[in-house]
Amino acid sequence: MNETWKESVILGARRKMRRYPFFKGIITLDLTVKLLLYYICNGIASNTKKLVSLTVLLVFYTISCSFCAPMFPVDDEMEQQVFTEHLEEENITLALEETEIEEAKKTAEESGDTLAAAEEAVNPEAEAGDDIDKYSADEILAAYDPEDMQLPGEVSGEVSADDWNLLLVNSRHPIPENYEFTLGTIRGSLQCDERIIPEFMSMLQAAKEDGIDLEVCSPYRTLDRQEYLFDRKIVRYTNRGMSYIDAYKLAARVVNVPGTSEHQIGLALDIYTDSYKTLDEGFGETAAGIWLREHCGEYGFILRYPKGKEYITGIEYEPWHFRYVGRTAAKEIMEQGLTLEEYVENL
Repeated sequence: MNETWKESVILGARRKMRRYPFFKGIITLDLTVKLLLYYICNGIASNTKKLVSLTVLLVFYTISCSFCAPMFPVDDEMEQQVFTEHLEEENITLALEETEIEEAKKTAEESGDTLAAAEEAVNPEAEAGDDIDKYSADEILAAYDPEDMQLPGEVSGEVSADDWNLLLVNSRHPIPENYEFTLGTIRGSLQCDERIIPEFMSMLQAAKEDGIDLEVCSPYRTLDRQEYLFDRKIVRYTNRGMSYIDAYKLAARVVNVPGTSEHQIGLALDIYTDSYKTLDEGFGETAAGIWLREHCGEYGFILRYPKGKEYITGIEYEPWHFRYVGRTAAKEIMEQGLTLEEYVENL
């Protein structure tokens, strides 16, 4: 359609009005419809690129929204109830995983393999590969001078949500693109933010003096390592017949989505003990798990994902995962039974 067509339609309508004045209303309506059609078609034709671009953006936005992790309001009782019901459904799948671990252990015993190998084969957080170091507290502390094991002096009682040690990282708060820190070596390939090493060494030493033998299995992780752990979990769930979307959502409950893991900022460590190297809820009932829960705050660490707070953290209970926040904040968080999300929000 062009200007010539429009002009011919208008001229034709005028002729009809002069010839049939009694049908002027009908002719006017017919002309209006034709002109409206003309302007619509002309507008589409002249803005084709813009419309295509807008359509593509809408499609990608819809797809990306389907992958977003769910957000769970803290102060909405109804939302918490819905989330609890959702957890009960997911626990059915997680229960299958626990059965798988037990079967792997039994098979390992019958074949003479080590239980550690069986756990590593099925545990979503276990470190796979001989290239990853694992050291006990004795091995780590042996590389440090006694002075390095002393708890640093008094710290300021003032805290701010902008403090580096209170950086909130979760599914709703990914790691800032410009975030930088200096890695320090715990021992071998085990690394973390160098600023937390003095207090971490003090905690290891204090646990040793109380007869608790701790081991570190996963401090700092690269983005590639986090992607490997997350993707491996998705593959395991899809192999069980789950859709990719369902597998993604469930994987995000037990392994942080890459870019949202505290391990990537060097402030989180996974800790177990020589007598219990399975990263599951049972660790929380061991002497090591209890000691850490009761004393971690004295050294600036918190139990990051406590039981009963899943609707806030978005992550299952992990009694082995400890996060550095500084002694002042850690003491308040552990004594008041808060999560880091709640604490930062209150600031």
